[in-house]
Amino acid sequence: MNPVGTEKTKMSFNALQQQEISRILTAAVINESFRKQLLSNPDKALSVGYRGEPFHLAKEERSQLASIRASSLAEFAAQIPQVV
Repeated sequence: MNPVGTEKTKMSFNALQQQEISRILTAAVINESFRKQLLSNPDKALSVGYRGEPFHLAKEERSQLASIRASSLAEFAAQIPQVV
């Protein structure tokens, strides 16, 4: 396998992952109901998506994010680098 191609794929994956995490955090910032659900039941919030739009996460990523336990969005966001 071409190492350059592998690195490009890895970078693309990371960019997509960051984009989805950004979408999740943005939804939580602008919508109190989604934020409360993300903090109280992250697995459900991530599975349902936001306003009919699903989050495009791999099963493992969703599981990792759903494992976060936080009482505020700031706490939730601070834990993301530790689990993803």
